[in-house]
Amino acid sequence: MSIGIRSAIVTGSASGIGRAIAQRLSREGVRVLSVDLEPDLEGPGESLKADLTTREGNKSAVEAALDAFGHL
Repeated sequence: MSIGIRSAIVTGSASGIGRAIAQRLSREGVRVLSVDLEPDLEGPGESLKADLTTREGNKSAVEAALDAFGHL
């Protein structure tokens, strides 16, 4: 199955639904940036500790994705 995207930022990816989404996207060949307050360093793709309720956290997530993947 092809979902037509090449990279994704997945929030809340340390556990639960966010983790399942990150794992599924990774299996589909999507490059994943997993973002959480307590990131799962064993999870798929790149990991980032960030608080996305703040402007700074959002900015760091976008910058990390651009650095890692070159695009969003």
